[in-house]
Amino acid sequence: MEKQPSENILYDIDYTGRFIDRISDGVITNLLSVISTASDPAGLVFGTPSISGYVVQVGISGGVDGTTYKITQQIQTDKDAVVEEDFYLAVVDR
Repeated sequence: MEKQPSENILYDIDYTGRFIDRISDGVITNLLSVISTASDPAGLVFGTPSISGYVVQVGISGGVDGTTYKITQQIQTDKDAVVEEDFYLAVVDR
């Protein structure tokens, strides 16, 4: 994924594929955390997330030009299963 430093973009993280064979894990009820492992340079700001079915949407703004951030999102289901998803976000001023 990619964004410019001044953009505030909504990103959808779809967990459907992670749950398709594991229906017993339940449905997403809580976003436990969204973090960036990059501490230097800092600069990503996460908005208030929303959950719709197996999709978690979160706004991300800020970031330092030329930096690729590893972002980790952790969710919890109504059956107390905890699932973690990592993705990378490149900040590029075009």
